[in-house]
Amino acid sequence: MRRRSHPSAYLAVGFMLFLLLSSGAEGANWLKVGEVKGRVILYVDPDTVNRTGETVGAKTKEVKFEPVGVGDEDLVEVTGYTEFRCGRNQFRPMETTYLYKSGKTERIASEGMRTWKTINRESTRILYDYLCKRPNVSF
Repeated sequence: MRRRSHPSAYLAVGFMLFLLLSSGAEGANWLKVGEVKGRVILYVDPDTVNRTGETVGAKTKEVKFEPVGVGDEDLVEVTGYTEFRCGRNQFRPMETTYLYKSGKTERIASEGMRTWKTINRESTRILYDYLCKRPNVSF
């Protein structure tokens, strides 16, 4: 007699694969590089830093001290891959993932985000300074 597979077994395997594939930020080697007092702690994964001419890219993370209301959700963390144009005071997010208190994540990787923007947020300035202005930093 042939044994039939149970559908919930496939569901469980699929869920485990989803968790494994979506946990890329969890395997990162996060290094604290600064904070905006009372608002966010900033991290860079030094294993992901890539320099090409005046451009430096890296995986970055902002952890909120207190959740920030965004619509019906409370934002607690933002991770992503960001490029900085050293010497030009510019950055561009290449991919961003928002993590909410509920556990929901939202990933954005659109062409529209890939335009260079002038740095005007303190948190982005700290990341820029760490990646572009630190003397003798080798990644």
